[in-house]
Amino acid sequence: MEIRQMEYFIYVSEEKSFIKAAKRAYVSQQALSKAIQNLEKELDVPLFVRTNAGVQLTDYGEAFLKCAEQVLESVNNIVQELRQRRERNHEVITVGMTEGLSKLILDDLWAYQGSNADIQIRLIEAADRTVEKWVIENKVDIGFIGAMGDKKDSERFNYYSLLKSKTYLAVSTANPLAKNEKIKLIDLADEKFALGTEENNVHNLFLKVCHERRFTPHIAHQSADISFLKQIVRSNKGIFLFPEHAKDYLNEPDIRILEFEEEVDIHYSYLITKKNRKVSKQLNMLLDFLITQVGAIRYN
Repeated sequence: MEIRQMEYFIYVSEEKSFIKAAKRAYVSQQALSKAIQNLEKELDVPLFVRTNAGVQLTDYGEAFLKCAEQVLESVNNIVQELRQRRERNHEVITVGMTEGLSKLILDDLWAYQGSNADIQIRLIEAADRTVEKWVIENKVDIGFIGAMGDKKDSERFNYYSLLKSKTYLAVSTANPLAKNEKIKLIDLADEKFALGTEENNVHNLFLKVCHERRFTPHIAHQSADISFLKQIVRSNKGIFLFPEHAKDYLNEPDIRILEFEEEVDIHYSYLITKKNRKVSKQLNMLLDFLITQVGAIRYN
């Protein structure tokens, strides 16, 4: 006797129809009927009788229904208890991640979790500054951010460099800049920029790079949502500097993507942990994986 047979039996008793019970069980009527026939054969009693009102339980069926319901309830309780115990035995590693970095790191995190049954990875997405705050407050165990913050932050965080992304420029095809193959950052001094918010470190890093070229950028629009910034570019209301991993998303007929003649170093990704925080064995193993497999390099 199988649990599946008991489930089918209960469905038929409740629906009073083999057709409806089969739909509820997501199986063919033939398969469900065969399972009930085998059950009756094993018990050596008829469980159902067909009437004008539909399928009805026999006296044997009424007695078996009470037993079947008790068995399924016990099985469900056992499964729930085992799941809860498994979760209690798991270490939950909470990861804070800046918007836009998931494409770079998620596959590696899921691969690691898949090969390590003792951990469960929980993700929370937010801006750089929020992720940094969560790391300090121990709300997340590790963080992934898009750029390094102030120098004083090196006193609070361990930084691991993950990736440096090439910076590109997105402009509307209606913008005169679209005629260029490459561009210098200084040539954008009179343009209107669409940029991420101050909550992301790349914002301040961009300002620093512009000041090194002796100009202050005109930031006309700000958003943490790349789809909004994309629309600004398409409407020719601003230009947008973006990292290489967003290139496919911005590659559209009415958007021209330009390379810079010089390096514009504003798009990085870092893994951060809180300095002097005692970490578990499982978290250390995850950090070792990210260092060896993903290429994280200790920065400080």
